[in-house]
Amino acid sequence: MSSDKKEPRSTIFDIDKEKNFPDWFGEICKVAELADIRYGVKGFTPFPPWSLMTMNNMFDILEEVL
Repeated sequence: MSSDKKEPRSTIFDIDKEKNFPDWFGEICKVAELADIRYGVKGFTPFPPWSLMTMNNMFDILEEVL
C-alpha cells in the first residue's frame, strides 16, 4: 500500500533579496497568495480580507519587537 503522506513543499527563489527586494517581495506575495494579482489594474492591488488580517498581525508582532 502506498503512503498518503505528502512531502513538504519547498519553494526556491532565484531572486536575491538583498539586491532586488521589490521583485523578491512581489514573488513572496504571489506564492503566499497575499495579493490577488488576477486583475490587471496598474497601481492597484486587491487584497483578500484574510491577507489583510495576516499582515496586520505581522505588523503588530514587529511593533512589539521594535
